[in-house]
Amino acid sequence: LDRLGNTLVDGYKAYNTELTHVVGGVLKGTAGLVNFARGLNPTDPYNLTHPAAYMQNVSMTLSGLVSTAAHPERIVTAAVDGFKKDPSEFVGRLIPELIGTKGAGLARSGIRLGVRSTERAAIREGENVARRTATKEPHAHTEEPPKKYEHDPSDPIDLVSGTMYLPQTDVTLPGTLPLVFGRRLESGSRLGRWFGPSWLSTVDQRLEIDVEGVIFVTEDGLLLTYPHPAPGVPTLPTHGPQRWPLDRVDGGYTVADPHTGRTWHFADRTPDLAVLEQIDDRNGNWITFENDAEGTPLAVTSSGGYRLTLTVEDERVTALSLAGADPDGTDQLIKRYAYSETGDLTQVLD
Repeated sequence: LDRLGNTLVDGYKAYNTELTHVVGGVLKGTAGLVNFARGLNPTDPYNLTHPAAYMQNVSMTLSGLVSTAAHPERIVTAAVDGFKKDPSEFVGRLIPELIGTKGAGLARSGIRLGVRSTERAAIREGENVARRTATKEPHAHTEEPPKKYEHDPSDPIDLVSGTMYLPQTDVTLPGTLPLVFGRRLESGSRLGRWFGPSWLSTVDQRLEIDVEGVIFVTEDGLLLTYPHPAPGVPTLPTHGPQRWPLDRVDGGYTVADPHTGRTWHFADRTPDLAVLEQIDDRNGNWITFENDAEGTPLAVTSSGGYRLTLTVEDERVTALSLAGADPDGTDQLIKRYAYSETGDLTQVLD
């Protein structure tokens, strides 16, 4: 009887847990429908004040339609992956799409899955975004970012190219080596990952590797192109404004800035990618970057005693928090981020 009672209690707890996940899925699915509609509405206040972002969202939606038609198998794969990850939440997400839109929401899901699965497929297939960008636009990302546009909020658009530049600093934490978490928008860019393709951020810094060499993708949009270095024999970039040597070390690479004394340490993640693990200076101060086994950013910690934690859902950062900063000792939420169904950043909330 005791065993039967324990089994019933466990079953009840499991039921409540799964029900909670279903409810969470319903909430996320409803929010997704609202964001999708807003993203395509030309009269939405955000779209009126961010025309470049609106045009890019429309473009990404159309690309998702094309991808869905050309690669229907990717939708099935992405749907199965989502179901295996959390079946209850997956079912919950479908409820508002089936009821609230009489089934039309499934088409929206197809577009979303088409765009996201195309991104995942590109990563799995070793597609070097930085190399394609550097080859297609050899001078666009090898010069210092146009500071005039970035620091003039009234005119963030380069009238010659039509490109919008918008830097944002989400938090600055003091220290000899300050911990600054920032993002930088460049309309039309596809180099970003964790805040959408147009946003490069502190956690988007990486090395992309292919047969031609190594490309350092910096947080301010620069691409430093290197030949493959031999271990212990640093090499200088062949393209780019900085003369920062790249060295091959055990398990990864380092990039050094002789002027500031800073060094970026990258760890091999795949044959095509090295992720940022640490930045330090000549005085021993450091900032470390914690990632999971798949390279998803989890936290950024500084020698000054600060730790930023990141919440990531569907391969996008959805929240940034300062560990232990609330009066009760829990993490203090700094920013929340919302995205369109195509993965473009649409809202930043304090």
